[in-house]
Amino acid sequence: MKTKILFISAIFILISVPSMSWAANGYFLHGIGAVNESLGGAATAGNTQDLIGSLYRNPATAGLFHGKIGSVSLGGILPDATIESTVDALGMSDSSDSEVDFIPLANLGAVFNDDGSSRAWYFALIGEAGLHLNMLQSDTNPIFVAQEGKSDNPFGGIFGGFGTVETQMELVRLALGVSKQLNKTWRVGVSAAPSVARLQFTPAAFAAPDDADGNGAITYPTDVDHALAFGLGFQVGLHCQATDKVGIGFTLTSPTWFEDFEWDVSDELGNTRAISHHVDRPMTLHLGFNYQMRPETLLLLDVSWINYSGTAGFDETGFNADGSLKGLGWDDQWVAAVGIQHAFTDSWTLRAGYNYGASPIDDETTFFNVGTPLHNEHHLSLGASWRATDRIVMDIGYTHAFESSESGPWYDGNSVAPGTHVESSLAYDQFSIGMTFPF
Repeated sequence: MKTKILFISAIFILISVPSMSWAANGYFLHGIGAVNESLGGAATAGNTQDLIGSLYRNPATAGLFHGKIGSVSLGGILPDATIESTVDALGMSDSSDSEVDFIPLANLGAVFNDDGSSRAWYFALIGEAGLHLNMLQSDTNPIFVAQEGKSDNPFGGIFGGFGTVETQMELVRLALGVSKQLNKTWRVGVSAAPSVARLQFTPAAFAAPDDADGNGAITYPTDVDHALAFGLGFQVGLHCQATDKVGIGFTLTSPTWFEDFEWDVSDELGNTRAISHHVDRPMTLHLGFNYQMRPETLLLLDVSWINYSGTAGFDETGFNADGSLKGLGWDDQWVAAVGIQHAFTDSWTLRAGYNYGASPIDDETTFFNVGTPLHNEHHLSLGASWRATDRIVMDIGYTHAFESSESGPWYDGNSVAPGTHVESSLAYDQFSIGMTFPF
């Protein structure tokens, strides 16, 4: 009874904490949950000590867990984002730091696998992707000078930046799946993945700017609030226990096809107009291996491919004829993750992991990604588990994302503006604590 109350309480805690993740592999978190995070995100071949990460990476791995087991993980990210810009013609150069200092994380998963059954059912509520950046308007950092034509622009309309730039996106994925044992070697799994996303961006560069007051300077809307959109995707996976020591996993996760985000905004004269933006979750492929080096030592390796270039919102870049931004112009991304865990005693297991993903943002598109500087590449993780009782295991994970930078020119329309420069830098620390228990 106590564990059931504990599990229900964990659900309410998870729902009450907004999942405002700061992405690591592009806009995806590098790891999901305290255990998975500390292993660099590797779990496609399954890990019986990593319930949340295994369910997220591969639905077939649900069959590795027996009975009714739940796991919850809470944590946070401490980001350090800086954007610097230069305009030689004005003799201006300065940098700005994001005002966002802490971003909460929450994830939950549960498996229902009766003894003797060839099927295991599961659900997982995952905060899998997102970002939060807030760069305040500046009179000294050109990229954040008030928009041209605004009353608080210090240059009287001859030059303008974006003003305050705030981007916030959260994507929560509800995975509902089943794993089927085909024989002693093979398992197959499938899950439906309804998702909800919340998006805010200001100024609304994805909408056409206007000149409602007729002063000759067009401006983007800035009164942009949060908007919700619902989407649907699916996931299929295979798990092969090739030998007693070697496991192999493969997963295809479809795009999540979202409806449009929609806002009502005001022009310079206070007239209301409707704007919208469409962005989907990219399709991903994962291949994973694990190797039981010794009874107490497990090595895991994942290789993943993320299809940003074929996904709405990420595929195109530059400006449309009406002045709206086409998209972010991200490249496809390859990600490698390796992790190792070792049980030093019956009560303590230690972990370490490394994750590398080549930045999907080219230097040439830095300007178009001022609000989305998600270009971290190297992540180093550590973690541990403590068996507090026969039924409860406590987990902790920590990751340091090393600083990465991208730099490139400004664009005037779709042409490079000479004598201009934009550089973004990003590093962060991430931590999670978790608990796994039967119920």
